[in-house]
Amino acid sequence: MAANPLSMVAGAPDGAEHRALAINEVSLLRAGPQAARLRISVDGRVRMEELVADGALLSTPAGSTAYNYSAGGPILPMGSDVLALTALAPFRPRRWRGAILRNDSVIRMDVLDPRKRPVMADADAKQVDRVLWVEIRTEPRTLSYRATTSRLRVTKRWLIPPLATPRLATISVSLACSNADRPRTAA
Repeated sequence: MAANPLSMVAGAPDGAEHRALAINEVSLLRAGPQAARLRISVDGRVRMEELVADGALLSTPAGSTAYNYSAGGPILPMGSDVLALTALAPFRPRRWRGAILRNDSVIRMDVLDPRKRPVMADADAKQVDRVLWVEIRTEPRTLSYRATTSRLRVTKRWLIPPLATPRLATISVSLACSNADRPRTAA
């Protein structure tokens, strides 16, 4: 099985751009007492002029059963070519339940009132404080999943942008499986 991680670029008030990769989700969260005000664009087209909420997250199929699901988002089938965009405690529009987007979409979220309503970005626990905007796209290189009888392994090598000299990095995650998950052999 294969999955594409999300690539996040977050713009800071000082003009710096922070980059991170996420296997599960990228989330924007309010960093103060007031709800965040976000503008959401998909592929360069504004799709929601104003979302007032505690935040929003973009989830991969691998991350759709975690934070996304607890926030009311859909569970996405592994291997599907879609992403889930989910609002966190939305205030306006009240009944917006999120969106399912193609995984080749480029999603941009702009913070509309960053001084009064600060927002932080989080890409699988890599946190960036006080962002002005975040752009998220699916990384073109895939992670390959290899199942064994006792564990699920995720291993892939890729170049991490935007270093002056490309550097090879490895992500390796192992998840232990219970005995019930192991394949049974015929007696």
